[in-house]
Amino acid sequence: MTMTQQDPIAAMIEAEETQIVRADVSAVAAITKSETEAQIDCAHKYPRSVARFLKEAATLATISQDVAESCIYTLPRDGKMIAGPSVRLAEIAASCYGNLHYGARIVDEEERQIVAQGVCWDIEKNVRVTLEVKRRIVGRNGRRFGDDMITVTGNAAASIALRNAVFRVIPRSYINGIYEHARRVAVGN
Repeated sequence: MTMTQQDPIAAMIEAEETQIVRADVSAVAAITKSETEAQIDCAHKYPRSVARFLKEAATLATISQDVAESCIYTLPRDGKMIAGPSVRLAEIAASCYGNLHYGARIVDEEERQIVAQGVCWDIEKNVRVTLEVKRRIVGRNGRRFGDDMITVTGNAAASIALRNAVFRVIPRSYINGIYEHARRVAVGN
């Protein structure tokens, strides 16, 4: 007795004609191209105002002391604390800048590190940055982190990659001014 004679479900599956449907790649490419061209046209029709961007971003970054504090990261390095603009400030800046696409994702999980990719595209100026950030997923003892800690580390790497990509596209002179406003509010001035 064959396998299909023993299993009526397998027999039904075998009897059905399997058909592979292939997407028309040229159609998908045409749709993608059309969507991109529409976004570029819209960006040129409604260009950003740098003055409006600076005002909106500074207002959002300083709306409260808590928000201002979230715009700053601090890390201990070599016995000192270093500080800089955080991913929260990057998100505020990106949302206010206009005509901008940005995102981050995990692209690889290796044996000892996780790799995240950040991308930021200024549609109006056609400036695009894609970069990768690696973070180790092994402890000092050389043992690999557990799944939860790998997820946390991956999220942190993605946030850093996103922040770095946004800050490469939006001019740093703009970011520095917004950061200084946030820093003053964060310390209570």
